[in-house]
Amino acid sequence: MEELKGRFNNPWTLVGDFNDILIPSEQGGEVFLQLRATMFKECLGVYDLVDLEFFRTKFTWKKWCTRGILVTKRLDRE
Repeated sequence: MEELKGRFNNPWTLVGDFNDILIPSEQGGEVFLQLRATMFKECLGVYDLVDLEFFRTKFTWKKWCTRGILVTKRLDRE
């Protein structure tokens, strides 16, 4: 990503599933890991990435875990 960042002087878009969340309300059914969220936020800052608002479903990923708890997360960012 550092190489890509160096190639562009104008704003650019990176869309995808980052497999991380920034705040507790972006997940359900699991313990929020503040350290991991902080590391993700720092990564977004290093590359000057900005999360655009999301207007679809609250969560973009879900899975039933072995304890019978539904884990949901907002992983897709635009």
